[in-house]
Amino acid sequence: MDVITPVDHFKLASTHDRTQICRRGDPHACRAIPKAEAIVKARAAVFFQGPQKILAAIGANGVKTIASPNDYDGLTVECFAATGRDEHVEWCFSDEGVLLSFLRGSATNGWQSVEASRVS
Repeated sequence: MDVITPVDHFKLASTHDRTQICRRGDPHACRAIPKAEAIVKARAAVFFQGPQKILAAIGANGVKTIASPNDYDGLTVECFAATGRDEHVEWCFSDEGVLLSFLRGSATNGWQSVEASRVS
């Protein structure tokens, strides 16, 4: 996962047995970090929450199906959106249930998003 924040840019690589963080511009400047630390650094805790918990957090009453905002190289994609009091959320999944993109935020509080760059 490439992580870009207002103050940093790095890559996180996570497998079943380890997680590494690599600084931008130097592929050899990688070090192992605990998965919990990687989740915090990537601000990715939301990806481990179920949709119902996210809907409750933003105060959304329901979910609607939307068109895919991107082309995923011929993959069949199903996308959903929900709007709460102050936030909007969108998810897109492949046929196999792989999360391909996620968007959450608002114009006033900023946006958090992740998108698959490759699917294999």
